Amino acid sequence: MSKHTPGPWMKAETRTEGFVITSLLELIVHSVDEYGHYGPIKSSDNASLIAAAPDLLEALEKLLIVFTQTDAPDGLPEELSAHAAIAKAKGLTP
Repeated sequence: MSKHTPGPWMKAETRTEGFVITSLLELIVHSVDEYGHYGPIKSSDNASLIAAAPDLLEALEKLLIVFTQTDAPDGLPEELSAHAAIAKAKGLTP
């Protein structure tokens, strides 16, 4: 089981021309500059992608379960990429 804050995550616009990612209960993500100052995520597209992360992880895990029940050969590049992405999302690889 993942240790990340459970979804859903939402993108919220800030008063300072940027975005933060929140869950129902807490602030999840904001940007930090080279001096350690916190601030909003400047890109709406990046904020949308980050907010979708828990949903994407869950969908990819379910897709791999279905994939393993097919007659597809093991070790296809797409399957390996999916396993690598899940491991990265869970902090198991850099």
